[in-house]
Amino acid sequence: MQNSPNLLKNKNTSSQPLSQQYTRLTNIAYYQADFWLMLLSSFVASFAFWVLIEVHLSLWQMYGFVALFTLAFVLVLSYGRWIGTTLLAGLLAILLGLKFYLIPWVENYGGYEGAILLLIFTTLLVFKLVQVAQSRMRLRFARDYPLSNGEKICHICSGEGTLNSYQPYLKKSFIRETCYGCNGHSIISEENFAYRIQLLLGKCEKNRFELQKMIDQLESAHHKILQKLAVGEGVLEDEIKQRLQTSSESHSQQLRITRKQLSFYKASEEKMHIMLYNRHVAEELMNSQQQLEDFRQSNEKHHEALDFIQMQLGQEIQLNTETDALGIEYDLQAPVMTGEFELIVKKIEDITRKIKAL
Repeated sequence: MQNSPNLLKNKNTSSQPLSQQYTRLTNIAYYQADFWLMLLSSFVASFAFWVLIEVHLSLWQMYGFVALFTLAFVLVLSYGRWIGTTLLAGLLAILLGLKFYLIPWVENYGGYEGAILLLIFTTLLVFKLVQVAQSRMRLRFARDYPLSNGEKICHICSGEGTLNSYQPYLKKSFIRETCYGCNGHSIISEENFAYRIQLLLGKCEKNRFELQKMIDQLESAHHKILQKLAVGEGVLEDEIKQRLQTSSESHSQQLRITRKQLSFYKASEEKMHIMLYNRHVAEELMNSQQQLEDFRQSNEKHHEALDFIQMQLGQEIQLNTETDALGIEYDLQAPVMTGEFELIVKKIEDITRKIKAL
């Protein structure tokens, strides 16, 4: 594996057999289908449940909505298992909260402002539940269909292949754009340059999270020491006060060191994100240039064909002009003598040969 990306060569780094690629893509399609069918079934079950608790139904209508809820619940279990059950339970809990607590509270105390806030809160809560369910489904897919040796799910897009978020390191918002970590392939192989970069990126993020927890603990401990020192004169004994001050200085020094380490990991992550993005943009630029070159060659072929057609049309126009002129001359010189008639016949034969030669 090279230590730096070679942007001048367009190499195909995929060494998987077509059968393995087909199996992986099929599994990803199954995962996507399972998630969306689970989500649709959850919303159908929630709708049926809401109608049952909110609307006054006849006996047969009640049986129908109970059957609809049961069918949707079975589909949720079949597609999502415990993930779908948890999602449906969360949606039903939201509906029960709306029915017995939030809506009565808004009607009595909230007014229109409360109704708007309730709508926004409920929408955000539902979106969060769906996001958690999707991430859990992705993890279950990765567990049920483990990757072969030398492969890993893209660390940037988590296997989605597209990005729909803000990337602080690049200071850019992605809206349904191809992932710059895997070029939209979701999974990267060991031969790919991005594989090694993403391994380092994952280690940096893990260490950064650990350092952030350590900083939080050090800040909390340091704050407690400062609170103990913040007393009046003569309250603390000199020895205890000296020990607290020494401990405070040690915590401050450790905080400075840890923050420097945290800054180093953040800077490293930023450089790796920038490196992956630049490589992705360079590869897309190479592909676009190759596409433009193909278009140019195709246009040259069409241009040559147009020149040839134009040349043929010019010759046909010239021959038609000669033929018309010959006909006019024939009409003007009637009656025609035998010698002149033979000359005209020869000209007609010459024109005919030229037409056949085209």
